[in-house]
Amino acid sequence: MQAKTKLLEIKDETHDVKSFRFEKPARFDYKPGQYVLLADASGERAFSLASSPTEDFLQISIKMTGSPFKESLLSLLGQHVEISGPFGRFILDEGKTQNADTRVMVAGGIGITPFRSMIKYATDKKLGDKIILIYSNKTAEDIAFLGELTEIQKQNENLAIVHTLTRSDSSDYRTGRIDEKLIREIIDNIGGSIFYACGPPAFVDTVIVILKSMGVDAGNIRFERFTGY
Repeated sequence: MQAKTKLLEIKDETHDVKSFRFEKPARFDYKPGQYVLLADASGERAFSLASSPTEDFLQISIKMTGSPFKESLLSLLGQHVEISGPFGRFILDEGKTQNADTRVMVAGGIGITPFRSMIKYATDKKLGDKIILIYSNKTAEDIAFLGELTEIQKQNENLAIVHTLTRSDSSDYRTGRIDEKLIREIIDNIGGSIFYACGPPAFVDTVIVILKSMGVDAGNIRFERFTGY
């Protein structure tokens, strides 16, 4: 569907990630993990919804790269923008699927956005699915939704979150890139898991190669590449 929606709030998530919260148009239904298109005079851009269908607003969360389109959003607070969607098949598999009862979400940087949607939805709906989030960032200052994810985890006994940092010697989190060793340490039932990977293309491609080398069936791997602009 296409609709006009009002930008209600702009929130800093990290030093370079901002969330833009919009009114949720009437009858706008979507699945956790899907994306929308925002339009301006220069064209349309795709953004994953970080909000959950259980929430009464729509939220996109963006890494601010200095692109004209993203910067233009900062001047639209209180104004209406055109939105269309939802789109995409990178969605949460609910319940036991293909003999798999664990959802392993592997996020790189801003690739966390659809997982915020999925995790919030699963928690609000009390789905009972076991979810393990492995979230890779350069430093602790780059972790988007850190406080929010911590609070959600307190509400969902089936949710485990593992942070790993690639450019930090932090004593609070794991360090190093995601590799087979880390995945095997965290996941005790590789064959009984569905894996989701989201982030920059090189990150996602590396995760797919690792999972396939571990014997994970291609049918149990879901992925979304964020090319960025």
